[in-house]
Amino acid sequence: SDVTMFFHLIVLSILGASMLWGLRLIYGRHRIQNDETLLFILTIAAWVLILSGVAFVCGPFIFVFALIIFAMVVAQYRESERRSLLWTLSLAAERGIPLAHAARSFSSDRIDEMGRRARVLADLLDAGMPLPEALKRSRNPVPRDIELAARLGYATDSLGPTLRAAAQRGEAAANVAHSYYSAFLYLILAVNLMLGVITFVMIQIVPTFETLMNDFGVEAPKITQAFIAASHFFAQYGVFLAPLFVLAHLALLYALLGYMGVRLPDIPLLRRLTGVSDSSIILQSMSTSTQQGRPLVESIELMAHWYPISSVGTNLAIAADRIRSGQNWCDVLESLKLVRKTDAAVLKSAERVGNLPWALEELATAAARRSGFRSAANARFVAPIVALIIAIPIGMFAVAMFMPLVKMIEVHTM
Repeated sequence: SDVTMFFHLIVLSILGASMLWGLRLIYGRHRIQNDETLLFILTIAAWVLILSGVAFVCGPFIFVFALIIFAMVVAQYRESERRSLLWTLSLAAERGIPLAHAARSFSSDRIDEMGRRARVLADLLDAGMPLPEALKRSRNPVPRDIELAARLGYATDSLGPTLRAAAQRGEAAANVAHSYYSAFLYLILAVNLMLGVITFVMIQIVPTFETLMNDFGVEAPKITQAFIAASHFFAQYGVFLAPLFVLAHLALLYALLGYMGVRLPDIPLLRRLTGVSDSSIILQSMSTSTQQGRPLVESIELMAHWYPISSVGTNLAIAADRIRSGQNWCDVLESLKLVRKTDAAVLKSAERVGNLPWALEELATAAARRSGFRSAANARFVAPIVALIIAIPIGMFAVAMFMPLVKMIEVHTM
């Protein structure tokens, strides 16, 4: 019976939770390196048992939403743990501690996925693999600017300060991007829900109202006639709107993955809206280079080689060639839109008075802060857009259906 099945599935959830507790208790006290695969399989089995019971109790619709929320929480937790690992590595590099030892200390007494990946990272570092490649091979993805900082730090033998500055900048940028993606996700989710509601209304509700009005002999108002015409158009040509639905769902998936911290393909417009500043990254890297007494053109050439966005890397390569040919580096960066005109003027003055490293550092901080303010403003602008997207169709439909309903009641009472 249903009651028996309900009881059995609840027992499965309890069994899965007990398995997770037992794995943490046993593996947390007795770390056996060869049991990584077994631990992973048992953990997956435990979560399958838990989710099976939850799916039956909540129902499929609520379960899907609960699963999405759970995935978002887990992704944010892993992102925070990954930032903690980066801070550990940057501090270890600054103090001369082997990175492999720092990664292994981070993974000690941990039986979760982050602990396993940190142990793999430590093994790769022990084998002599550079940090950027080791992070990729151990499935510890990092933002593009931190990957660039790690590569530049290795190339210039300044991994500690370079990685620490990138970690500081990356944490602020991650918070800004998270707030923007949450607003963007809310907007896209509202659009998808409205598309679903409009589809249902046009296929089921409006034709029913049209039949009722014809039975009562009521002439439809203009706004109702518009909805009826739209319903007929939707019924005949709705298949051609399929790309719009696909695009809306792809945008929803993109927003969801971005909110979860997944590294996504670069879209220049979204990159600017989410607060990522290329000029901030470039200025910060140049500041670190000047503090070490290295030529600026050398720093620009290294960034051109390793910059994770090809268009920016191409501009940096062009800038390096022009600087090598004798052009002023501030004018070159300004002409290629790598820095603002006001920033270029400040850098020229700072170079003349001999405080260029300080100026580069301050301008990098100001650029990151400016991008954050712009992203916050864009996120606040999303709220009224969402309200309008939800309110306008609902209001128009309510008016279109209420007016003929009143006429039908009057006809029936006469």
